[in-house]
Amino acid sequence: MVLLISINQQDVEILKKAPTDISAFGVRHISSYLKSKGEECKIIFLVKKHGQLETEKELKEIENFVTKINPDVIGVSLMSNHYLRAVKITKDLKRYYSRPVVWGGIHPTIRPEECLNWADLVFIGEAEHSFFEFYQEHKNGVQNHKTKGIVYKKEGKILNNGIYPLCGDLNSLPFCDYDLNDHYVFSGGKLVQMNFSLLRSFLPFSQAQYRIITTRGCPFNCAYCGSAFLKGMYEGKFLRTRTVDNVLEELGLALKKYPYIQFIKIMDDCFTINSLEWLKDFAEQYKEKINLPFFCLVSPSTITEEKLGILIDAGLENVQVGLQSGSDRTNKNIYSRYISQEQFFKAISILDSFRKKLSFSFDVISDNPYEKEEDYAETAKLLNQIPRPFNLTLYSLTFYPGTELYNRAQKEGMIGKDSQEYITKQFHLLKNNYFNKLFRIIPVLSKNQVNCFIEKRDRLAQRIRLNLYYTLYRRRNILPVGLKSFLKKIVK
Repeated sequence: MVLLISINQQDVEILKKAPTDISAFGVRHISSYLKSKGEECKIIFLVKKHGQLETEKELKEIENFVTKINPDVIGVSLMSNHYLRAVKITKDLKRYYSRPVVWGGIHPTIRPEECLNWADLVFIGEAEHSFFEFYQEHKNGVQNHKTKGIVYKKEGKILNNGIYPLCGDLNSLPFCDYDLNDHYVFSGGKLVQMNFSLLRSFLPFSQAQYRIITTRGCPFNCAYCGSAFLKGMYEGKFLRTRTVDNVLEELGLALKKYPYIQFIKIMDDCFTINSLEWLKDFAEQYKEKINLPFFCLVSPSTITEEKLGILIDAGLENVQVGLQSGSDRTNKNIYSRYISQEQFFKAISILDSFRKKLSFSFDVISDNPYEKEEDYAETAKLLNQIPRPFNLTLYSLTFYPGTELYNRAQKEGMIGKDSQEYITKQFHLLKNNYFNKLFRIIPVLSKNQVNCFIEKRDRLAQRIRLNLYYTLYRRRNILPVGLKSFLKKIVK
C-alpha cells in the first residue's frame, strides 16, 4: 500500500469562504495510476493557512493513521512554499516510520539535493510511471534503483537516474482519483475519511465545481515560472493535449458521480492555445453532453473572436487573462513575455465585444525590484483603459529557484545566493505601497480618478486620498449601508 500526503495551502487573500482548493492534480493522477495497476493507495489532504505548520495534535493523528494502515511507502507532494511543512511532517514521520518517505512536486524537481536532506528519495518531473516502477522495485527489495525520474542517496552519494520520458499519450492515463473511500482530511481536529459534504466544503468558495486539465505543459517560457525549467528537462514535445472524447468522458463520469456539480473550471495554462478545430469539437460535445457554465485561463496572444464565440456558445462564462505588466519593457526584457500593449488591447476589444455573456479578470505581477516607478505607472494606465467592470488578481513577484529570473537576480545581486524567500513568501500578500493600493481599486474608480492618482502621485493630498479610498474598499463588506452608498458616490 502507498500513502500519499498532499500539502495544500489556504490563500487568505482569495479563498476567504473555503479552506483551500484540493484539486491536487499530480497526487490524484499518481494515485489513480497506481490503482489502475492493481495497487492500493490512500491520500491525506493537509490544509493550512500560509505560515502555519501542522500542530503536535495533528501530527499525532497522522501517526495513529500511519501506524494503523502500515503503508509500504509514504509520498509527500509539495510546492516551494510548502517546504517547511514538508520538513516538519517528514521529520516526525521518521520518528516512528522506518520505510521510505519520498517527495515529489515542482520544488523537489528543481531542488532535489536540498530535499534529500529530509526525504529518502525524490521524484523529478511527471511521476505516474516512475512512481509505479519505483514501487515495484521497492516491493522486490531492490536497493540500487534503476528507475528513471528519481534522485536518491546511497552511502552518502547522490545518484540521479535522469528524467523519465514524458507520456506522449495523455489519453493512456486514468482520470484523477476522486475515490472518497481512500481520501482523508482534518475536520474538527480529527483525521477523518472524506465524504461528499467535506469535499464540497474544501472547494474554493464552497462552489459545486469540478476542476480539470486538458493539456500538460505550457506553450510559453516566462522568466518567473517553473514551467520553463520543466520544459528544459525534457526532449520532444512538451505541450500535449488530450482528445476531446477523453476530456468529455472524464467530465461525464464526474457529473455522474457528483451530480451536485454546477460549474467546470478548466485549469490549463492557456486553454485557447488549442487549435480552432479542437475547440469546435470540444464546444459541440460539451454543449450536448455537459451543458454547464465553465471557466478557463487564456493568454492575450491566443484570443480570437472566433474561438471565444465558439466557447461562449458552449457555456464559457469567465476567463482569466495573463497580463502581468502594462510595461512593454518589463514584459519583454524581464519576464520574457513577448506580448505587446497593442496585442493586449486587441484582445481587450474582443473580450469587451462579448461582455454581455462573459466576465473577465486579469493577472498582474507587482513588487518587482527590476521595475521602475514608470513601469508601474504604465501598468496603471493600461488597466485604466480596460472597460469596466473587470476583476484583478494581483501577485507579489517571487523569485523561484530554477527560473530564469531567479538565476538572473542572483547573478546581478538582486537576491542573495542563499535566499530562501520563496519558502516563506505568500505571493498574494503585496507590499504596502502606493501603486499596489491603486491597482487594487482601479476597477471601482472612474478613469478620471485613476489618471489623477497617477499624474499627481507625488502630492501628499493624493496619497492621503488614496489611503482613504483603499481603506474603505478593503472594509466595504462590513461598512454600514449609509457609508456604502457614500462610498459608491465618491468613487464614480
